[in-house]
Amino acid sequence: MMLSCYRPLKEVFKYDQTFCELNDIEGIIVATRFPIYMQTLNVPGWHYHFIDIHKTIGGHVLDLSIESGAVVDICR
Repeated sequence: MMLSCYRPLKEVFKYDQTFCELNDIEGIIVATRFPIYMQTLNVPGWHYHFIDIHKTIGGHVLDLSIESGAVVDICR
């Protein structure tokens, strides 16, 4: 089986993407998983997106640390 290999998102957007670090912020993270058979549509694996509760900032999540108070809902 031959698979395409992808560079990490952080590397791909190194020069064209704005990064910011958010601390102590409330919001919603939505996670989607693309299986290997969907590799022609998107990069296989988990993808996380964030939007704050005021809907003023959001984007791709590249790293995450949750200390306490998180509520997790899983939909299948």
